[in-house]
Amino acid sequence: RIDKEQKIFSIKKAILDVLTIQSAQLKHHNISFEINGADFSIKGYESEFKQVILNITSNAKDAILEKKIKEVKIVITLERNQISIE
Repeated sequence: RIDKEQKIFSIKKAILDVLTIQSAQLKHHNISFEINGADFSIKGYESEFKQVILNITSNAKDAILEKKIKEVKIVITLERNQISIE
């Protein structure tokens, strides 16, 4: 779904929405996730932001599987209106 107009949305909720959809697949591969930091809101296209998070986490999962790394945690940190993913 493509957003037609920008709106104010919660970053943390948007990330949780994506990770909830991916949670079964991540759990199946022993990949856990953690979100740290304070939530903040931005004005933008929520569905496009979610697509970016989905692409990053999917690429991370693929890289983890390719390198055969066991029991990994994806850590997302929200700090000073910035997002870091490790």
